[in-house]
Amino acid sequence: MKETSEDEPMTTPQRDPNGTEYAFQQEQDRDTVAEEDSLTGSGDTASAGYDYDAVAHALAIGPDSTAAERTIDITTLGARSGIPRRIEVWFHRVDGRWYITGMPRPRSWYANVRAHPRFIVHLKRGVTADLPATAAPVDEPTRRRVITAVLDLQNRPDIAARVSRRQDLDDWLARSPLVEIVFDDERLRTSSPARSG
Repeated sequence: MKETSEDEPMTTPQRDPNGTEYAFQQEQDRDTVAEEDSLTGSGDTASAGYDYDAVAHALAIGPDSTAAERTIDITTLGARSGIPRRIEVWFHRVDGRWYITGMPRPRSWYANVRAHPRFIVHLKRGVTADLPATAAPVDEPTRRRVITAVLDLQNRPDIAARVSRRQDLDDWLARSPLVEIVFDDERLRTSSPARSG
């Protein structure tokens, strides 16, 4: 498998589609059982497995949301190993879309989603849900808009107290990982209004 560099833009590489299926097989099996258990009927997987209203509420983060409300886990496939990796990250919502980013340095989750864009978002605050998604690359205007919003959040007094130094926009624009979260469930792609803290 070709190893990717942190300097390359995120793209969806040509790869064996069966590579992703291995990690998500357990998730699909769970979804099938949840579908049967909830009596939703064959073919109605969009409503199986979680309370849509509770999930929509958990995703309705805004600028005043707490750190706990922004905290999720993600499971990605290892870029080289193909082994599922679960980590805790913050997610952000800008202009009704969801993003994952991080400090300007190499991140294994980013290398993983560049190699295998399919991943699972695990909500764990207020509601527990495992949401299949795809990491989508962003264009430069979107990158600037999202990074600016994230830095506005990072520079708020309650969050800046946890950060060792004021964040530099140019450094973030040049070196921070950033992907859009595109949920498989189309109902989640159109967000409800942001809620306050």
